[in-house]
Amino acid sequence: MTQCRSSGLTDRQWCIENGISVSTFYYHVRALRKKACEVPEATDTIMQKQEVVQIPLWGTEPPPS
Repeated sequence: MTQCRSSGLTDRQWCIENGISVSTFYYHVRALRKKACEVPEATDTIMQKQEVVQIPLWGTEPPPS
């Protein structure tokens, strides 16, 4: 689809020049748009792990024990 849009041709002209059925082209355009609008499923919260890591920002002082 990107090649078609950047070619400067109409969708129909580009499809003809590239041997693609116009209806097939638009079928795939619709499928891509539909997929772009989908909300991804939530990941399993048990599998997620958050770790806190201390990052020294100033000086060379050793961290408190």
